[in-house]
Amino acid sequence: MVEHSDGFKERARDNLDHELVPFSSTLKSSGPHESQSSKVIKILINDGETESDTAIDGVASIKPRNSDTANVSVSDSTEDDSPSSVSSEPDSDSKSSFESSDDQRWAGGNLHNAIIKERKTTIEEPDSQLMRMHREARKAKKFSARISGSIKEQRRRGKKRSLQSRLFELLQPTDPERKGFFPAGVLADMITTDCVRNELSKHLEDTHDDQAIARYARQICQYSGGGGEPGGKMGPFCKVFVILVLVEEVRAIVKLLELPAREQVKDSDLPLIKAHRSGHGGVFDLRRSRQPRSKLKCFGKGWTQLHIMNFEEWQWTTLAPFFGKHNQRKEVMHYTFQPQVTLPFTFDGRRGTKGGKEKIGGFGRVFEADIHPDHHDFHEEVCNRSLGTTDRNENTNADCTCKLSFAIKCLHSQDRVEFKREVDTLKKLSNGSHPHLISLLATYEQHGNFYLIFPRADIDLLGYWKQINPTPGMDRDTVLWVAQQCKGIANGVLKIHEYHTSNLRLELESSGKVFGNHGDIKPENVLWFSDSAPDKVETGSRACGVLKLSDFGGAEFSTHRTASMIQNNNSALSYDYRAPERDLPGGGRKGRQYDIWTLGYLYLGLITWLLGGAKLVQEFLEKRTSPDHMYPYEVEPGKAIQKATVKPQVTAPGTDKYHRLKFIERLYSMDNCTKFIHEFLDLVKDGMLVVKKNDPQRRDRLTIQEVHVKLHRMVEKCDKDTAYCCGMDTA
Repeated sequence: MVEHSDGFKERARDNLDHELVPFSSTLKSSGPHESQSSKVIKILINDGETESDTAIDGVASIKPRNSDTANVSVSDSTEDDSPSSVSSEPDSDSKSSFESSDDQRWAGGNLHNAIIKERKTTIEEPDSQLMRMHREARKAKKFSARISGSIKEQRRRGKKRSLQSRLFELLQPTDPERKGFFPAGVLADMITTDCVRNELSKHLEDTHDDQAIARYARQICQYSGGGGEPGGKMGPFCKVFVILVLVEEVRAIVKLLELPAREQVKDSDLPLIKAHRSGHGGVFDLRRSRQPRSKLKCFGKGWTQLHIMNFEEWQWTTLAPFFGKHNQRKEVMHYTFQPQVTLPFTFDGRRGTKGGKEKIGGFGRVFEADIHPDHHDFHEEVCNRSLGTTDRNENTNADCTCKLSFAIKCLHSQDRVEFKREVDTLKKLSNGSHPHLISLLATYEQHGNFYLIFPRADIDLLGYWKQINPTPGMDRDTVLWVAQQCKGIANGVLKIHEYHTSNLRLELESSGKVFGNHGDIKPENVLWFSDSAPDKVETGSRACGVLKLSDFGGAEFSTHRTASMIQNNNSALSYDYRAPERDLPGGGRKGRQYDIWTLGYLYLGLITWLLGGAKLVQEFLEKRTSPDHMYPYEVEPGKAIQKATVKPQVTAPGTDKYHRLKFIERLYSMDNCTKFIHEFLDLVKDGMLVVKKNDPQRRDRLTIQEVHVKLHRMVEKCDKDTAYCCGMDTA
């Protein structure tokens, strides 16, 4: 029963005076008209409660439940039509009767808490007074119903949802076959000392006093150094407590907490592993992974097999892993996950819920994923560069507002040796975060597969040409951006070709240098990041962002210069870009000179796009991969030393005025070929796309150091001389 203040009752009484008095007067003066009705309304008024009876013998009565109050009955008698038909005879459940207006007002004062229910009223003949009675009663009913409904609504809103319901609402869905996971920050904010104490009170108030409940709450949430506050460090039993709430075994926490410390199950003991009972089919117990033979006393009496199964399944929702780099050295970490582990992906491109899909490459398949920000510390690795800051302390997970996506590569091979080789290569290049080499963030293995986590690019270079910027302008910003990116990529390849190591053993063997090669440079392996360029030109031009070299599955390293020039028939090389010497008898050699050829074709593609856009790039690619020849070169047989030649579609004259020249010569002759582009074409044609003889000791192409030096000089000239950069070549 809801108690209202005297002021509330006074207001309700004042509001209803005008309703009740006419109604009572009508009852007294109804006289002969009452005899025309077969039923009238019976109103029961109670102090805070309501009842409803069917009118019997045409009597409308106001009957308080209180035994000290009276009942007024208006009899529908056909024998006496006088006002004296208002009877003062008490009903069987009343002690006295009343007719005074004061008593009627008393009844009205209590009407604020009543629900007036009408029973079916049949009017045999039209009667204006009876109809007015009916209307007045309906008004009173509506007013009372509004009061009662408001009180019920307040009660409904005031009633809190259970902790279990709130936990289920915060569960982050992932794979449809899994239950999901709780983000770490969500649990830290919710499972506080006050929250735990309130939940324990609901389950232990009949058996434990408030002091004991408060002690249990502190034990669950707080470390010796403090804690138990929103956003703070979670206590030693918080995850265990959450699991017990989910499986509806909250009372079991008492037995667990009262065990000796060495027998308690804490969050650090999770996940508990299954220990199957011999000869009992699927029946199992739960044990600590480090003590698989020791039975846990907390899962004793009162725990059915269903309860144990539920605990084992729901524990994984609290154990989503955290990805990060190791300590201050930022070493790439490797994680091994059990099959039951739910990865903290808020989006998984393999499921296609956001239009994502897997991209199949030569060494693996790549899919997009969003990792919950509470479960990685890659913000400073990715966000700082996009925000234009290099301060590692300036940006943290807590204040990062950008949405990070990642590219996750699943290797085709399940061979641990091949996985380790690619990871070792990436680790060499990831430390220091070269702006034009993709950084490896972490690796993990699950279900027998190996995965590598990288920052997600917007698109690869081929897609950038065709979709993002198919018609580039020849303005200064665009040309300078191309020059800067080409120089940056050359610097990245230089780091691969002459990697400086701090490894003591390698330093003693090779003065700290390790010689390597990428092995598969092509537009599809160059990624475009729209926001992370350290040298981004702030002009609003579409030609901005940064290009990064990726996919090091074919890379090789050695402590000797010539050791990297080895044949690898199993490597997934791209036929459209591989150097001609690869198809000479003996297979040629895949080394640093091989990278110069493929890098030269990458540069030629960038120049082609800059001069003629995506349309000209497509034309060039079609000529290089024309159906009569698979490769952009041919082998001349019958020579003492065999050599390869560039295929006729690239070098031979065409049939129209543009194709009468070789393709590169065609680029020279274009109207928008500036001095910078002319010099760049010289570098590519004469120093990089040079056909080698099958002689490992002979260097026919420039080294990457020479390429980088030439590009550096060209970038400086572009920056200082606008006519050189984007003016027309009148020579």
